[in-house]
Amino acid sequence: MRGTQRHSTVPLRRRQRGLTITEAILTLGIASAVATGAYGIYKVARADVTADDLARGTVRMLADTQNIFGTNGGYAVVTPANINSTGLVPPGWRWDGANVLDNRGSIVTINGAAGSFAFVFTDLSASDCAKAATKMESMATSIRVGATAAAAAGVISGGSVYKAADGTISAANLATGCGQDNRKIAVQAQ
Repeated sequence: MRGTQRHSTVPLRRRQRGLTITEAILTLGIASAVATGAYGIYKVARADVTADDLARGTVRMLADTQNIFGTNGGYAVVTPANINSTGLVPPGWRWDGANVLDNRGSIVTINGAAGSFAFVFTDLSASDCAKAATKMESMATSIRVGATAAAAAGVISGGSVYKAADGTISAANLATGCGQDNRKIAVQAQ
């Protein structure tokens, strides 16, 4: 039987199109793992940017306050309204009509006296507290961190002393203060 072809009696399988349910579930699982990892990296990067922006804005506001108010006979007039009216609210921060709000939208306590002025930052995460405080140390006379850190009449009080008036830095006090719930950073400058 030359020249004739034999045909199989077994039907040909249909060509598979798309994914099987197992392959689809596996693909979704891999995509979910990649998305979760990317989101984790995004959160860490965003936290770094937030802490950097807070510190950068604070350092700028400290320097500008010293330059403008320090030459005019003292810091007794350092108030949120005067910080706003002199254009010292850093980029990315805002004025709500009564308060200066930092880059995270939290109220910044601002007050002064003849020889010094102070800022207090609230609603900080533990990592933002530690990162921001270390970046602020170059401009501040003293820094206190923790749930009870406060300021009145240009002088800070409460909390753990991270940077003492004599310039001494305490990493242990930073860890203690930033490890508390409801942590704050109180910054004093002259």
